[in-house]
Order: sequence, then structure tokens, then C-alpha cells
Amino acid sequence: MPAAVNISAIAVAPILEAVFIDDARVYERYSKHETALLEVESAQILLAYIQTERDSGQTHFSFDVYYPKANGRVGVRRIQLRPEKYDGATWRESIEGWGLIGLNLRFDKDGVVEFGIAQNSEKRAQTWADIPSGMGLPELWDWQIVEKHGRRLLRLLKKASEK
Repeated sequence: MPAAVNISAIAVAPILEAVFIDDARVYERYSKHETALLEVESAQILLAYIQTERDSGQTHFSFDVYYPKANGRVGVRRIQLRPEKYDGATWRESIEGWGLIGLNLRFDKDGVVEFGIAQNSEKRAQTWADIPSGMGLPELWDWQIVEKHGRRLLRLLKKASEK
């Protein structure tokens, strides 16, 4: 269920605050080179992180949300890099799990944010389950909980885009 819309930068905070309902755990999708994956514990910390990174010139952010009540398996995968292509860096980490909800934010100069939310469906996870990965079985996930949170966040995003 991919969705990306343009919203005002001031509308980002209420959506990110809503992400942290139900003991959510939020991870950056990919770590910086040779740095452990960042887990963010609150909307305030997430917003402060985004602002700090924006101040240094970053405009695009990707996070994945895990709701523990959805069960499933979430893991950290180490990605080997080619040092000659990444200024000597040899690794970075990523988060993986079938029922994660992805958040993508792209800030522009005019105070507009392209905000996208995406997640796997149970059917898609089943289709790709035979591909070797560390994500475990899709059946371990409570897909009703994943879908409930995905729909809730999409409603908030849609409402923010209408303002």
C-alpha cells in the first residue's frame, strides 16, 4: 500500500508522534557507513535527529516502524560495501522484516515534504517468502495489526495533505 503526498513541514510532527503509539520501535532504514543502525525511542528524538541532519544538508530520510504486538521477526542485516566506491567504508546496516511500515520523507526548500508510507501485504510477503533472507516466515506476523497501523498512518497523512 504505497502512498506519497506533499504536506507542509509543520504537519510532519503530528504524524511522527502518531507513529509511536502501541510501543512502536522506529529504526533508520539504512545506517550511516560503518555505524550501527539507529533506533529512535520517541517522536521528539526523531524530530531532533531529522532537524540536525537537515541542518547538515540532508533532505531525504527513510525509517521503518515495528509494532511489537504484530509479532514477526525483525532483524539487522550487515551489508558489505566496496571500499573503493564508498570512501573506504566496508559496511553498513539495514533493518528487515516482512511487517515493517516504511516512512520516507523528502524535504524541499519551500517547506514542503514529500511524505510516503509503504508496507508489505501478507500476500506479497508470502510471494517473496521463498527468497533466502533473514526475515523469517511471513506467518509469524499478525497482519491485522500491521494493516491497522498502516491504515491509521495513511489516514493521518491523507488528512495532512488536504490542509
